[in-house]
Amino acid sequence: RRHSGNTTNHVKKSHQAEIDVLSQYSLPILKRAIFARRLPSSRNLADYVSVLFRLGHWDEGFRDLMRAPQTMHSEEIDFYLGIYFLYVGNYLRAEEQFARVLGKNPKNGAALNNLGAIRLLAHDLERADAYFTEALRWNTGYLDAAHNKKLIESRNEINASVVKLTWRELRPNL
Repeated sequence: RRHSGNTTNHVKKSHQAEIDVLSQYSLPILKRAIFARRLPSSRNLADYVSVLFRLGHWDEGFRDLMRAPQTMHSEEIDFYLGIYFLYVGNYLRAEEQFARVLGKNPKNGAALNNLGAIRLLAHDLERADAYFTEALRWNTGYLDAAHNKKLIESRNEINASVVKLTWRELRPNL
């Protein structure tokens, strides 16, 4: 039952508030502010693309990711390329990108969950379960992976409307 005090409603309101704040600034101002930070270039690019994606500028974010030199392709750059491919429905390319993420960090919970979700949608339940189990091993409070794992156990019909994808990098502590 949905009501105004549930967690899903709070998350949606928080997400909308974030978009409302970001929308107050032009993209060049946001870009300048993000790239002015003294962080690795790949971190700044990933954070900027994350903002672009949240604001609905998917193709612009993808172009920025593709312009990055291969030497800059860090775990987070590969992750957001995977997110873009999920968004456009190219699950094969998304799977390749998330596998690259795991090659750099086998504990990346968001990549593990998304790989599991892709395998789940392909009805490869054994591999999907293995990805969700691994995601939960490294991120015990990870709700998306726990939800998806329960889908396998429930034996109900599985389709894109019930599978939970992770659209952002996970915080260090869930």
